[in-house]
Amino acid sequence: PSSITWNWKTQYYLTVNTEPSGLVSISGSGWYDAGSSATTGTAPSSVTAGGTNYKFSNWKVDGTPVSGNPITVVMNTPHTATAVYTAELPNLSVELVSPVDGATLSASPIELKARVTSEGSAIEGVTVKFYVDGIQVGSDFSDANGYASISYSPSEGTHSWYATAEKSGYNSGSSSSWSFTYTPPPTTGNLHIYVKDSQNNPIAGANVISTIQPSGQPQLSGTTDSNGFIAFNEIKPGSYTIQVSKTGYQSSSSSATVESGKTTTINVYLIPEEIASAIIRFSANGIGSDASEIVLVVDGVGYAYSQLPVSFSWDVGSPHTFEWKTLVSSSDLGKRYIWISMSGLSTDRSGEITVPSSGGLVTASYKTQYRLTVSSAHGSPSPTVGDHWYDEGTSI
Repeated sequence: PSSITWNWKTQYYLTVNTEPSGLVSISGSGWYDAGSSATTGTAPSSVTAGGTNYKFSNWKVDGTPVSGNPITVVMNTPHTATAVYTAELPNLSVELVSPVDGATLSASPIELKARVTSEGSAIEGVTVKFYVDGIQVGSDFSDANGYASISYSPSEGTHSWYATAEKSGYNSGSSSSWSFTYTPPPTTGNLHIYVKDSQNNPIAGANVISTIQPSGQPQLSGTTDSNGFIAFNEIKPGSYTIQVSKTGYQSSSSSATVESGKTTTINVYLIPEEIASAIIRFSANGIGSDASEIVLVVDGVGYAYSQLPVSFSWDVGSPHTFEWKTLVSSSDLGKRYIWISMSGLSTDRSGEITVPSSGGLVTASYKTQYRLTVSSAHGSPSPTVGDHWYDEGTSI
């Protein structure tokens, strides 16, 4: 008899790829006999994909880093050989803009300004940090033109400064170092102002501002005190134009020159404005000449019925208080007057009115009441015993 024998062998598959995936095709993928050695192709030292440059780093076998290029893998099981690449990031370049190297400055604060580029193009959104004498003093994000700046108040003397740049996807950059010298501005001076009327009397509460002042000097602004005085101390030397105003007066301007280490004093005079006036007339209806008490109080002053009607010439827009008395006695002891209503500029018995340009009337209406005195030695009469007040014309 004869026999047939089939012999089999084991093979394993080697997968060769890259990380990131698909950067380049490297030979070596395929089936290999068990126990044999499989050698990959050589991974290129650098590749470009999607506009990004990548640099070969190392191989990994089944996720474990190994050395060499190419590499040999013993095929005792399926394996994956991965060529690992890292992206080559573009560099950020930082150029200082201002103040220029060696500059001497006297104004404060100063602007520190730098520009960020990469391969000649401006880069937006870069974090730019500024350092003075080795200490970070601020940061800013670069704009669409690559510029970034901060405001900085230096101390007197010479200082060195530089800037750094950082942004994801780029290698950080740093500028060269420049220097500047800061000299404080000249000594300040003082400006004292007195505001007066045409009779040389002080005007309190006047608003004082500067409409023109030296470059770098904030606008002066304030209000005169009870002596019509205001002081602006430690201000920049130079020419000022001062404007003074107050309600009821015409505004006035004056010029002044402030010198370093000195106090300049000026007087500013205000002329009253012409104020329109109007007539307000107070009168009462329903009260007789026998009224024996104060009927009306205006701005704290009382007026009897014999003084009514009374008229006042007041400034338009000025406020005034008034009050009509609720009850007004008569010289006839059995008679009195009771307030009932208002007409004209107010419907309230008391309060405040603001003078309109057309003037107006404030009229109060009263009613008359009489007293009924009831007495009885017997029983309980109606009305009861005592004094009772009734409106004029009432039947009891």
